Amino acid sequence: MRLGRGVLGCIVPFFAVGGALFGAGFAGAAFLVSALPGDDAPSPLPFAAGAAGGLVVFWGLALLFWRRLHPRRTRGLAVTVDRQRVRRGEPLRAQVSSGDPTAELGLVLRVHYDVYVRFDADVGSGPSSGRATSDATAWSSWTPAGPGGVTLIVPPDRPPSYEGSAVSFAWAVHARPGGGGPPSDGVPVWVEP
Repeated sequence: MRLGRGVLGCIVPFFAVGGALFGAGFAGAAFLVSALPGDDAPSPLPFAAGAAGGLVVFWGLALLFWRRLHPRRTRGLAVTVDRQRVRRGEPLRAQVSSGDPTAELGLVLRVHYDVYVRFDADVGSGPSSGRATSDATAWSSWTPAGPGGVTLIVPPDRPPSYEGSAVSFAWAVHARPGGGGPPSDGVPVWVEP
């Protein structure tokens, strides 16, 4: 749901900036310790190690949350379709440009819908409710991509493309490596009734 994505989206900059500030603070302490006169001055190495370790931890967490919000897509699999508009029950020709002979092409229907969520807005103010958008794959069909492309049939019993305020249906053609890897960015297709 977008509420969770928003919370993680706020945490990523915090960890990125916090890591930089943490590293700068420890690096500054290491510099100040190294500038102390005398042979009894402590070694700056623990402070430098703390700066590096803190930077790795903070930026590692920022990258982890970033990847959770923005999953990797398969690169190098470019999808082309013969047309952007198609009726239900009609064939659609699709090709993938890739050196992977096991690549698959898929026709995917995603549904985006609003849900009401309850959350605590402020401490002491009680629970609040609001709308959040969630999405899911409603239907998909994957076919091995041949050298000349494949013909995908839009099922006549599935909903057409629709953009509403509370629910939307979006069709797209995706490619993925054989064996079910992450899909490429899809080519949107508008499915008419």
